[in-house]
Amino acid sequence: MKVSVRTFILIGLLLASVALYLFTDAGYAAFLVVLFAVLLGGAALITGLTGGMISAVIQTPLQGERGQKAKAAFTVSNPGRLPIIKCRTKVIAENMLNGEKDEINSDFSIWPGKQDRIDFALEDEHCGLLKLTAAEAVITDPLGIFSKKTSYDRNSELDSNLYYLPQIAELVISPEEVSTYDMESYKYSQSQKGNDPSEMFDIKAYGEGDSYKAIHWKLSSKLDEIMIREHGLPIENRVLVILDKRPSSDDKNQIDKKIEFTSSLSYTLLRKGVYHSLGWFDYLNDRFETVRIDSEESFWMAVTSLISSPFRDSDKSAAQQFAESDIDKEFSNYIYISEEADGTEILMNYGKTDLYGPEDFK
Repeated sequence: MKVSVRTFILIGLLLASVALYLFTDAGYAAFLVVLFAVLLGGAALITGLTGGMISAVIQTPLQGERGQKAKAAFTVSNPGRLPIIKCRTKVIAENMLNGEKDEINSDFSIWPGKQDRIDFALEDEHCGLLKLTAAEAVITDPLGIFSKKTSYDRNSELDSNLYYLPQIAELVISPEEVSTYDMESYKYSQSQKGNDPSEMFDIKAYGEGDSYKAIHWKLSSKLDEIMIREHGLPIENRVLVILDKRPSSDDKNQIDKKIEFTSSLSYTLLRKGVYHSLGWFDYLNDRFETVRIDSEESFWMAVTSLISSPFRDSDKSAAQQFAESDIDKEFSNYIYISEEADGTEILMNYGKTDLYGPEDFK
């Protein structure tokens, strides 16, 4: 049990009243002694006896529009046999994309077997995953003299996610640029064979089940052994859009602009029939993520994943993180979105690379 400043003030007043009673003839001194003793004792008794585990549920809508209010609720239940005169709860709201945090404090009075619900409005000017977490609950007496922390029971739902989605707009991309991304892939897999007879993946000795049509007759006659051509595998996933999640400044609006430009570019490619992947370095899980986008559903799943991990300062660019990852480097085109151009040279080792900088998403 914790004591507050009020507790020390009341103890001081109680001691002063006792001294007044002992050393003066003031008739009201005895009343003051009883009053302050009852206040301290009653507050300690109320705080000590009430407030076992409580149950709590946070409820939010699945998604909202940034800059607009979204309704949410925090419900607390008292499964105990004694009333909770005063319970103070704290909910932390954190935007996982830009790191902004806010606290939502609520006071409850709950009878045994009952619940109390506080409705509140959430509003964020920025896109991102808003993660709400019930941080703590504190039981106090009505005057706030004593307090103690209480815990939540196993039926509690202490987390809720609200996605503030970016504003998506279809960008203007020239037909020539679209045809570049949508052309027949000029690149074949270096690690996996396929069924395209126009490209040879490897040559090997004939084995059971191999087709006679794949025999390399000229080489077989030279080696005096039947050799087989293994066909190449065209890369279907031709385009990788990489977002560099390093902030250029403390301006949260700049993060919004990069996210909205990246999402809009991906959406535009999808509408133009260019299937692609979206990639970024996930600083929460310390790994490079890629998501294949070939439908509206996969696009929105990629966007929600994109806004669920933060922007962070790093010595390594997203291009470096991609190069050092175990992600297959079998894309024919790379679109790099970053304030820094240094990553383009890295990506050019793997395929054609286009850079979009601040002038594009300002």
